[in-house]
This record gives sequence, structure tokens and C-alpha cells, in this order.
Amino acid sequence: MDTETIKDEADIAGSMKAMAHPVRVRILRLLNERENRGMTVREIQKHLGLTQPETSRHLLIMKMHHILSHAKKGSSVFYGLNRENSFSVYLATYLKGRARSRNEKEK
Repeated sequence: MDTETIKDEADIAGSMKAMAHPVRVRILRLLNERENRGMTVREIQKHLGLTQPETSRHLLIMKMHHILSHAKKGSSVFYGLNRENSFSVYLATYLKGRARSRNEKEK
């Protein structure tokens, strides 16, 4: 096995481990619902009922694994899904499909 394949597999495993927390799944779902409109730490915190340190810690882990992108505008940092990361796109698509299935079952 070549070293590039091993590195890719390690990156995927790291991303999966980073997403192995319910709060991070909730953050991913929230940001996915917002499509291309990023959210600040404060907006995410208020929406999910988390503390600021808790929110920042989860965002940092997701950012370190390139699951999230971020952009600074003035004094605010806006977070969104990293659409260039295939793992992020896959998870977002999966969550959207699950939500659609759940909505159809409720009808």
C-alpha cells in the first residue's frame, strides 16, 4: 500500500473520529440547513443551547479536521461546511437524506 493511500485513510479515520460526538453532528446539521450562509459561534451557541466555550471547542475540532470552513468578517468569525472536503459533503448529504426520510414518515 502506498503512503498516499495510508495518509488518506488516516485522514478519513480522523474525520470520522472528530464527528463521533452528538453535539458535532448537531452543529453539522445546523450549518448544512443554512446552506451557504455561515453562522457565528454566538449564533450556533444560542441555537443549540450550548455555552460559548463548549461551542468553540467543538468548532475547533471540526475545523482542525477540515470539516468546517471559516471566514472572518470584521470582529466576527463565520463558520460553514467545508464544501471542498468530500467527507463533509458526504455527511451533509446523508443528514439531509435522513431528514427527508423522517419528514416523509411523519406525513
